[in-house]
Amino acid sequence: MINITSYKELKEYITAFSKLKINFLTILSRGGLGKTFLVEEILAKNSPLVLNGHCTPLSLYKSLKYENELDTSFILVIDDVDGILHNDTNVAILKAVCDTKDKKTVKYTSTTRLLSESDKEFQTSCKTILLTNKLTVCDDNLTALITRANVINFNPSDIEILSFLKTFAKDKEIIKFIETYAKISKKLNLRVYARALELKNSNLNWKQEVLNSMEVNPTYAEFDELKSKYKTEKERITNFSLGRASYFRIKKILNSKK
Repeated sequence: MINITSYKELKEYITAFSKLKINFLTILSRGGLGKTFLVEEILAKNSPLVLNGHCTPLSLYKSLKYENELDTSFILVIDDVDGILHNDTNVAILKAVCDTKDKKTVKYTSTTRLLSESDKEFQTSCKTILLTNKLTVCDDNLTALITRANVINFNPSDIEILSFLKTFAKDKEIIKFIETYAKISKKLNLRVYARALELKNSNLNWKQEVLNSMEVNPTYAEFDELKSKYKTEKERITNFSLGRASYFRIKKILNSKK
């Protein structure tokens, strides 16, 4: 497993994959960090086949075969994979698709009458990218699939996520508010901004949504409110609920975290 912490590195791996030199790439990260967005953006010119959610073995096989008839070097993107990887037959098909050979033979061994005998096998040179929020390898069949992959563990800091947010987020007030607490949080994701923007546009309490999502200690939020409400340090200390010592402790934490 390769651990990376920056969006620059993540883009580099996805871009390298788009050049069809990597056979099977798995990107692991917690939800809401934008891996699907970046894959869609970078691989758009490759017109990938995107699969997500529930997929039966027959529908998976037919989708792959159809795409292969259009281009034997197509890209397969498997996103939100739980519904696919929890089926042994699906995993068996994907093991063949993700084999390390240049030309891979994919078979559908079934008595189904929905496929003719000639349609139950094809050769492909496709490349696969798998996106997941967690990777729980619970049986030998799934282990055999994952061992075929270069696995990327993407774990950016909240400061790194904020920097990426700034490249496209237009509401500066929300970004500034998030920035205040990104120094002390490990829970930020891109969806926090999206939800806050929806609430703000609806004249609802978006700040509380940000604080809750980032799991900010209420005393830190109180400290920040005092800064804008009172002009002098003395007034802020007097009105701080936890007293002078806690006030300066929190001030030190917020000022020292980078």
